[in-house]
Amino acid sequence: MDLHSIMFAIRKRVSAIVWSLRKYRQPFNPDKLLQSLNNKDHKNTLLNKIHALEQERKEKEKVVPDSLPYSVHDIVLNIEGKEFKADFKETLENCGAECLANSIETIVTEESTPNTMAEINWDNVEEPIDYQEQWDRNSLVDAITKGKSAMKYILDNYEVWNGRLSNADRALSDLKHFCEFNDEVSPDDAVRLFKLMHVYSKQRREYKDLIEVFKDFTAAQSRIESLYASIKHVKTKNDKVEAARHYTPRVLNELFPKEDK
Repeated sequence: MDLHSIMFAIRKRVSAIVWSLRKYRQPFNPDKLLQSLNNKDHKNTLLNKIHALEQERKEKEKVVPDSLPYSVHDIVLNIEGKEFKADFKETLENCGAECLANSIETIVTEESTPNTMAEINWDNVEEPIDYQEQWDRNSLVDAITKGKSAMKYILDNYEVWNGRLSNADRALSDLKHFCEFNDEVSPDDAVRLFKLMHVYSKQRREYKDLIEVFKDFTAAQSRIESLYASIKHVKTKNDKVEAARHYTPRVLNELFPKEDK
């Protein structure tokens, strides 16, 4: 059945519904009603009749859907072998049979239109950008994890470095006083004295530089230590992501050979 035949059948069906509804309409003559109301003797009687007619109309309206040959509550369209069910009662009440027919025509047209893929001009499709990140995720996690260890090492050893600097200063002071109080030394003592001066001088320079470089860093110790938990959380989440990459096959086990541990 083509679309034209379907629409003809639907309009015929809607017309039958509308004509079936007309027999439930109550005749109303406003001139006759006003003339009767002017007659005081019959005013109360007419009012009672109007009230009775209104009640009868309301009762009949409740029965109308079941008494109609077709129900607008439950219209089933058969479009190319597929049933489509819809409730058109509100459409019929608001805008009439013609509007209902148009609504059904729209549905039939949409349902009967085949879903065909439009031809795509692939030359106009934007190519994905190949982003080159300087750091990948695992490298970043490793870096900040090591950074946490480095920060903790600095904070834990800063005072130790101060102690070693002080020790090197005192040792060099001893060596200077030894030279001051001894006019002559043996060649062996001179060699040993030189080695000691060399070692303690290098130690002093090394720890003095460490203290100078990281002095401002250790001043923010409380803020740095507050990052420990965040960095640990990053490492934990990354481990979970890596674990989620593991897939256990359900049927095709040969596609996922197990790695030798």
